[in-house]
Amino acid sequence: MRLHIQSLMPAQPARVVEFGASDGALARAIKEGNPACDYTAIAIDPENKKLQKGACNRVFNEDVDTLGDDFFRDLTGVDCWVLDQVLERIRHPERLLQRIRKVIAPGSSIVTVIPNGQHWSMLSRLCIGDLRYADNGILAVGNRRLFSRTTLFELFQQNGFVVEQGLQMLHAPLQNENIVAAIRQLAAGAGADPDLAVTDAQATAFIIKAVPK
Repeated sequence: MRLHIQSLMPAQPARVVEFGASDGALARAIKEGNPACDYTAIAIDPENKKLQKGACNRVFNEDVDTLGDDFFRDLTGVDCWVLDQVLERIRHPERLLQRIRKVIAPGSSIVTVIPNGQHWSMLSRLCIGDLRYADNGILAVGNRRLFSRTTLFELFQQNGFVVEQGLQMLHAPLQNENIVAAIRQLAAGAGADPDLAVTDAQATAFIIKAVPK
């Protein structure tokens, strides 16, 4: 995952802000190739008392939904904003994007990682009523929202960004022909493209790069 995120980031960013920072792996990787990079990590679980500075220049642990314009005003001039599995976990993802949009520098970008709420396993679970929450995955207990590729793109477009690049994280291809046929039939019945529905149902997560309009 980290390498995929890096592939959408600038090669030598002078300043990076990462929301959702967990293990510090991305910061270490960026610093190895660019020690001068100013790296700010913002975890989003205020109850996490184990957050370490590591390779970061500074770390915060905040309730993102309560951050005001003053916090973001100090983050102007950032080359790349990384949102690692954040938008699905906060109450108001549109507000976070709007606040970033106010301060994002021309030529800068956002790289976002988000689980795919349209994954075939979710469709299957809905069909049989097996909606059990877990410690991780699409139905992780900390997730407040589900996004598909379409609704993720809309979220960015409605809040001042254009999606420029994207990657699908695919852990394993869907090989159950019965499920494939069912997805195709359901999509056709809803007036949608069956081929696109099958494609979108296979990604476990999306990584996108968005730039300001």
